[in-house]
Amino acid sequence: MSSDIQVIAVDIDGTLLNSNHELTERTEKALR
Repeated sequence: MSSDIQVIAVDIDGTLLNSNHELTERTEKALR
């Protein structure tokens, strides 16, 4: 069984997403 999922993130304190409920480029880079 193969899966394409590489990571699962949970935003417990509400700091990953911006006010539009999107990841910013800066946050994406930090997660990589």
